[in-house]
Amino acid sequence: MVFGFDPRKLIKDQQEEEKKKVEEVVSAQEKYDIALEEKEAKLRKKSNIKDALASADKALREYKFLKKYGMEEYSKAKEKKILIGIKKLLGTSKDFLTEQK
Repeated sequence: MVFGFDPRKLIKDQQEEEKKKVEEVVSAQEKYDIALEEKEAKLRKKSNIKDALASADKALREYKFLKKYGMEEYSKAKEKKILIGIKKLLGTSKDFLTEQK
């Protein structure tokens, strides 16, 4: 038997090397994507916790106000706060309710 140069083996080796390179790049990209997703998940969780604590704090402050001043004062304060918020949304300092009458 004569042992010589086999171009099929060379082509096969080259294809395997290219395949390994592609797999390495894809693997690196997947690792990066997973790390990025984990980072974003941590940020979302942190934001959700912050929002939950803020709303719990607001509820406690409202409850303390209600207990201290009573339902009538609480309703007035809540209405006033809503009106101020609407004024800010409209961008006007005038009382829009009096304008509608």
